[in-house]
Amino acid sequence: MGHYVDILLEFVTRFAEVGAAIVILTGITQTLYRWARHWRWGRISPDDRISLGRSIVLGLDFLVASDVLMTAIAPTWSHLGQVASVILLRLLLAYFLELELRRFMESREGSA
Repeated sequence: MGHYVDILLEFVTRFAEVGAAIVILTGITQTLYRWARHWRWGRISPDDRISLGRSIVLGLDFLVASDVLMTAIAPTWSHLGQVASVILLRLLLAYFLELELRRFMESREGSA
């Protein structure tokens, strides 16, 4: 029974990693498409930046979930330490990116 749980966790972990890649790549593709349509102006609109930032934050959330599941699959102390440090870095990156997005959105709303 434990073997099947490990296989299921491995599948869900890989699914979360693929989901993260799809979310981030979709955000990048959409931003590049919008930029290509408006390349004459030579800049990306603030809405496109916010959309890309949200995609990155969501992708990082998927990766953190994947890392948490990995600890259930291979719970050695060495692996737990490595996963904990990766989770911490990803959470900090997602937090500060989200904070920056909020500040940007608030400044846009305040100037409108």
